[in-house]
Amino acid sequence: MTTAARQIYLRGSIQELGAAIAQARDAGIPLSRIAEAAGVNRALVSALANHGHAVISEEKQSDLWDWVEQREAELGQSGAQAPAVTSEALQQTPGLIATRSYTEGLGMCKFAQENHGIAIITGKPGTGKTTIVNTLQNVLPNPVCIEAWPMMRLGDLLNDIAEGIGIRITGSQVQRVRQIERALKGSDITLVIDEAEMLRKWDNDKLEVLRKIWDHTGISLILFGTPLLHSIVSRMNTTQLSRRMWSVQLRGASAKEVKEGMSGYNLTPEAAEELARIAADTDRGGMGTWAMIMKLCLKFAEGGPITLELVNEAKQYKPGL
Repeated sequence: MTTAARQIYLRGSIQELGAAIAQARDAGIPLSRIAEAAGVNRALVSALANHGHAVISEEKQSDLWDWVEQREAELGQSGAQAPAVTSEALQQTPGLIATRSYTEGLGMCKFAQENHGIAIITGKPGTGKTTIVNTLQNVLPNPVCIEAWPMMRLGDLLNDIAEGIGIRITGSQVQRVRQIERALKGSDITLVIDEAEMLRKWDNDKLEVLRKIWDHTGISLILFGTPLLHSIVSRMNTTQLSRRMWSVQLRGASAKEVKEGMSGYNLTPEAAEELARIAADTDRGGMGTWAMIMKLCLKFAEGGPITLELVNEAKQYKPGL
């Protein structure tokens, strides 16, 4: 057992850590401030506070416990009560809300990384795919993240992989693949492809090459995309990939989760209801649309409360709502 693991075991479970973080949040300390002080991703701190669980390394859990214990010691020395929520403590920029869907997707990615597997994470726009990709860059030991493009050919994909792992490749396509495989073999790299459904253009060779690289190297491979990606990898000519993969289809946020996650904002109840409805509507952009509307609302409110009138005003600038 590592030193960090022993410290965590003695201090308490991750659920107890989450309860301590939630208590600090409810006392008026913004989750963004806790995350910055402990050096932990804001979305993971939010997942802890809201759901009592998050995929956080032992080292980062230990850092959060350090923060909790320091806060408790400072309160004990001063005899002061936790400060009440003030307008200065309220959140002034749209932050990440760690929904159950987000936590499930992130957990599967971590599982795939730990087991050197393939994970396919799919969902409509606004269900959290890009948020998870961004989080992986902070929580995985050695991620190489690539964004697929509609015009991307196999050579382009190989060049991006080579650049991500820091090598130069030359020769035919087969020779270049083998150079990549030699560089990856035995490494702890996780190859993350965002918008992977775009690799289907012209043929499925690029997906099969990724599967071959995974077969020959033992790395982890995570593909993100819209529901179309799940359909692509399940077709007859890609069964070699589909039978090797774990799959999660993101559902997006529920209105209840979003309302809980907006506790740090200065909102009227009516505004909170409407914003939660917008975030849960994955047919109209889900959390992505919520973030755009929230930015406008915070600008319009100028530090004051966000009302339903402000939300409706912001909606005028977002087509389709």
